[in-house]
Amino acid sequence: MREALRHQRYRYEDLLRDLHAVDGVPPPATPTEELLCVAFAEILDVAAAGVEDRFFALGGHSLSATRLISRIRAATGVAVPFQTLFEQPTVAGLAGWVDAPGSGEQPSRVEVST
Repeated sequence: MREALRHQRYRYEDLLRDLHAVDGVPPPATPTEELLCVAFAEILDVAAAGVEDRFFALGGHSLSATRLISRIRAATGVAVPFQTLFEQPTVAGLAGWVDAPGSGEQPSRVEVST
């Protein structure tokens, strides 16, 4: 199984490289941009997503947005508010938000006594 996933990853990287070479699409500049390109493509079931692609323009909707937000949190530990996806709908914009200091910090838990 792991080998199949590794093989799929290499194929996706080749796809990204081809997309950037042919269409003049800027390649992901950060690991977060690369992660989001992969997540956009997988969640939206498109061949590839570039850093300038908009989530909702590629076919995203509320359920796929929830899946994306969940994947970002699992991969980075950053909790992205749903509204942020509307404000930063591109891979580059969302990656910038995720990488910004203090983004998505969780408030400390408050113990409630009963």
